[in-house]
Amino acid sequence: MCEETKAPEPQDEEQQVTEPVVNRDLYFDDEYTITREIPAMKGYPALNFTFRPLNVIQAAKFTDDVMATKSMEATVEVTLALVSKHLVKWDLSKPDGSVVDFKNTKELRRMDYTIMDVIAKNVRDDNEDTMDGAQKAKDAVKNLLKAQGLI
Repeated sequence: MCEETKAPEPQDEEQQVTEPVVNRDLYFDDEYTITREIPAMKGYPALNFTFRPLNVIQAAKFTDDVMATKSMEATVEVTLALVSKHLVKWDLSKPDGSVVDFKNTKELRRMDYTIMDVIAKNVRDDNEDTMDGAQKAKDAVKNLLKAQGLI
């Protein structure tokens, strides 16, 4: 899994690195998973989820599928199908206490879009740079809540 290390000492001015470096696995076997937590925030409970990251072919196919869509709704459906396929487990519950079936895209359509956006970004690896995944998830939720005027 990923672990944070200090950035290497710069060799010259062009190589200066100010952010920590996150060691990433560059090869994913069939059982490789990543677990992330979206911490509880104002109005939102915590959510833990585990997923299989996209390999190079899956990422290319997802890009092709999105490029072929003709509407935002169709793009969301492609994204929900991707999330459904790559999630391994989560602790998202319905009001009756039963766990939401992430393999059922009809159930995923009923989710709060701000949380689904964070999950989808993690599965797609949209913003995997030097920031830890849990911190990215927390920051993404916080930014979405700010944009909605909720915080």
